[in-house]
Amino acid sequence: MSKPQDEAIDILKAVLDDFFSGSVDIKNVLRRCAHVCQILGWSERLTWFQNELFGYPKDVELPWYRKDIKGRTKWLVDGGIYTVLDNVIEDEHRATEEPAQYTEMDVRAGIDWVLSVAQSGYVESTGKKSSKYISFRHKSVETKEANTYDKHVFQTILTNIENLVFKFVSESYAILCYGDALHDIWPRYLVRISHKS
Repeated sequence: MSKPQDEAIDILKAVLDDFFSGSVDIKNVLRRCAHVCQILGWSERLTWFQNELFGYPKDVELPWYRKDIKGRTKWLVDGGIYTVLDNVIEDEHRATEEPAQYTEMDVRAGIDWVLSVAQSGYVESTGKKSSKYISFRHKSVETKEANTYDKHVFQTILTNIENLVFKFVSESYAILCYGDALHDIWPRYLVRISHKS
């Protein structure tokens, strides 16, 4: 067994231990897996790990779990004053203007951004503003339209990344440790089964 292969096995075993203990730091795991791909020359896999770490370039096709992330378009108080006031504004717009609107976004950002918005959600202004009279305190307030994305949609992205990383780590570890043995055993197993039938 080569030194790079030995090193890769040690790293993958440590990552598996993290998964089994439930203490996965996904950014750290992505870095360690990228290193494994680097030392073994697995360039296609390395590209995926680097894209997850640093973000996907515009000319690169996004994986399915980063496409068409669902959100809602809402009216918010300009400047973010009081959540309760935001709710009143939204209710007024819903009652007097149009039904709830939904939006979608593709997520190209790297893991740091995804981890951040998975804690708090994400709000992106559409650029539209309005001065709206509402019954709350009988005055007009400035509002802005924004696309809002709940933190749970980004948590789902993280879950999908974790699942894909675990699959990579588990399969790579098995191949590097037992690849030849598994390859040798499988044909003999098939021969045994065919003789029994």
